[in-house]
Amino acid sequence: MIPFISDIQTPLELVAKHSQVTERVASVDALRGLLALSVAVYHFSSWSHLFGKGTTTSSTVAVLGIYGVEGFFIISGFCFFYLYGGLRFDARALSRFYIKRFSRIAPVFYLALGLHLLLRQSVGQLSAARLAQNLTLSFGLFHPNHAMVPGGWSIGIEYVFYLAFPWLAWWLRRRDVLYIATVALIALAVVHGPGGDAPQSVWAAFNRYVELPNHVFLFLLGGVIADLRRSAHVRCSTWLVLVALLAVVSLLAREQELFQDHFAVMLGLARARYLAACFVVTLVFAFYDLGNGRIQRLLRWLGDHSYSVYLLHPLASLVVGALVSVQHAPGRAFALALMLTLGLAALTRYLVEQPAIALGKRMTRI
Repeated sequence: MIPFISDIQTPLELVAKHSQVTERVASVDALRGLLALSVAVYHFSSWSHLFGKGTTTSSTVAVLGIYGVEGFFIISGFCFFYLYGGLRFDARALSRFYIKRFSRIAPVFYLALGLHLLLRQSVGQLSAARLAQNLTLSFGLFHPNHAMVPGGWSIGIEYVFYLAFPWLAWWLRRRDVLYIATVALIALAVVHGPGGDAPQSVWAAFNRYVELPNHVFLFLLGGVIADLRRSAHVRCSTWLVLVALLAVVSLLAREQELFQDHFAVMLGLARARYLAACFVVTLVFAFYDLGNGRIQRLLRWLGDHSYSVYLLHPLASLVVGALVSVQHAPGRAFALALMLTLGLAALTRYLVEQPAIALGKRMTRI
């Protein structure tokens, strides 16, 4: 058994020991839903050329989409450290943890993979080795771009984190170690980043960008936010959340430069600025308790369907592209793709995600 609660206990550990958190933070799940929607909007607008190139709108949408994926990693780190930070991972707890994680992430990924293979739209060359990596969700251990599903590279990184989390959380059980490790991994990402050795092509740069060292610190930033929420009992009001978000958006808009090469905002100071914004936004949402009003219920729905929205929206663009002339009706194609994505997400949630999650829970009760 991993001796997770040490003799020197941080506030994070003390709260976990005496009142283990069992509920997710709905506001953070809602943020995940908004980020998934921003990724879909970014891809649909790029595919349909709805907003043109190098315009204020297209540049803003691109930033939201690109850093929506980065925000996923911070949110995942928050959820894991917040929900499982004080759990004693003996052999049974490990098996329960991995069964639940697999039942949560694998079924929808398999659905997306099967549909892409059926439509002959899988990413990269099909080989037995790559197929095996995708079926075992282990491709992140080899290279995230071994994913055969569009956008699957982030799932590969997520799953590596899932595999390592029980041991990682034990190593980082002390607050000072967590914060020092976060700073060290930020430094590693700066050194390892794709901008340092001038790759010869955009694909080579992206291939370097998606590697694990460039993103693992984001999970730990989520752990820092989880520690802060556990330690402080203050919560943000709805108005404070709105003011904070408007302040962040206004600050970034003032600094925003128009661009056509979307990779320009994925490097250097631009990346540091936008990742800082991701951290602040996640922090604000983590200190906000979502209510039950009409808008809040819509946000909860979007949060529940965020994973399907993220993985299935490329398929929606394929379907709409075969039915609608993107060149002559970009607005219609954009709207149809977005509506189809939400419909597919609702259907997948009902037919695939919920049954799989329920099965995982039943299996862990044995």
